[in-house]
Amino acid sequence: SARGKEDELTLSEQAGVALSGCCTEPLLKYGVQAMEDCRNNRASKAIEMVALDIFINTGMVSNMVDSHKYNTNLAHALFNSMTILPQVEERHRHGEVVSYGTLVLLTMDKQYDKLDRFFDFYKEMKLPTKLADIEVSVDELGPVLDEAVKKYDLDYSPYKITQDMIKAAILELERTAEQESLTRLPVHLDRIPCRNYTVYTFLKQRNGNGTRGGEARCLKSECV
Repeated sequence: SARGKEDELTLSEQAGVALSGCCTEPLLKYGVQAMEDCRNNRASKAIEMVALDIFINTGMVSNMVDSHKYNTNLAHALFNSMTILPQVEERHRHGEVVSYGTLVLLTMDKQYDKLDRFFDFYKEMKLPTKLADIEVSVDELGPVLDEAVKKYDLDYSPYKITQDMIKAAILELERTAEQESLTRLPVHLDRIPCRNYTVYTFLKQRNGNGTRGGEARCLKSECV
């Protein structure tokens, strides 16, 4: 949310924004192993690196920037508005829903390279990548988006964020999740006749305006 507002940042905020760039990589690099080590009650470098990242790096960023302006954005706006849905309020945690909102933000902002890395990481960590993972349907988005654009979380953004933009990003993310799930299907192609089954692989591509799309084709050797 500080992008494009560099001239408005105090010295402390400039340092905080710079340090925020160090927060992502340790989680992506060590997060999966750290979770596995925690489950096995095993001390490790991975746990240490993730803990230091959470408590030191992100902790320092939170204290160096104006939290109202620069320590929040769409991911938190979505969480704060999705709590109006009983199933989210009762059965899903803050970090879980905010992590989903981060994918929506990356999609909306067309940061596709980072989205790809986060998506793969989420799948390994079993974090939500689609609405169904947090028990939300597209039909329930109306009041959620009404609330989201009213949240202070969106007061400071590089551009105005609208309901239509958020919904478009969510629907695009739904397509991404569907494509990813199809590419992971464990199929034995030599045993599947085309007339009875349709097997797709979605080839990721980006067209000229930066949007994400896919090309579908049968994987059987006689059809490729």
